[in-house]
Amino acid sequence: MQAQQANVSNIANNLSNVNTNGFKRGGVQFSEIIQSNGSQFVQNSSSGRDLRGISGPEGMGVKVDGVRRSFDSGDLKQTDRSLDMAVRGEGFFEITLPDGSVAYTRNGSFNINKDGMLAAIDGNPLKQSIEVSSTATGLVVDAKGLVYVQMPDEKELTEIGQIQLAVFRNPEGLKAIGQGLYLATDESGEAESLSPEDAGVGSVAQGYLEASNVQLADEMVNLVLAQRAYELNSKVLQVADEMLAIGNNLRR
Repeated sequence: MQAQQANVSNIANNLSNVNTNGFKRGGVQFSEIIQSNGSQFVQNSSSGRDLRGISGPEGMGVKVDGVRRSFDSGDLKQTDRSLDMAVRGEGFFEITLPDGSVAYTRNGSFNINKDGMLAAIDGNPLKQSIEVSSTATGLVVDAKGLVYVQMPDEKELTEIGQIQLAVFRNPEGLKAIGQGLYLATDESGEAESLSPEDAGVGSVAQGYLEASNVQLADEMVNLVLAQRAYELNSKVLQVADEMLAIGNNLRR
């Protein structure tokens, strides 16, 4: 019942983030709890010999192993905002946190922070430290992540940097820290920063944002299944309690 309660809480989190840009749905992973009965000696009535009988493991319920996130791409929605960017394919934007560490995100809703740097919505800059002049009249980012600005009285665009994307051996091993950010772990492997459109890396789409990959129909089905499993486990406990009560009330 505790495991199914955790399942319901995870589904509720998925549903509440259905409109969160770049959100990746989580799925609860379960594993069976096994208790071995050990070895037993069984009497062979025909020969009178003791034979060793090894009993099988006994199921003791289920536990939550953890929450695995699905990093399937969400739909891209067009915003036509020059600071909105999405990744088509594999890869994460790299964000420098206040402590100097690097976090990774699929949410490309960027701004220009107080220092003039291209940054995430919370003000933390991109790892590539791309500074945008306050006098720039426009910003263009191509599919390869090259960033250009339009300066006053200049016909040609000026290149100011390139956005790189991080890829992982096992992205499902990333640790979520909130705000759509993830940290690398031993399970995910170290990040490899590559230029967009390199082999195995997606491209950058300016003027788009990646929607959540939560599927409402799937989550509602999972919610009903979790509720039914919870109810059935509760019924099992009630029946077991009634059987024990009958045993306790036996009279010779």
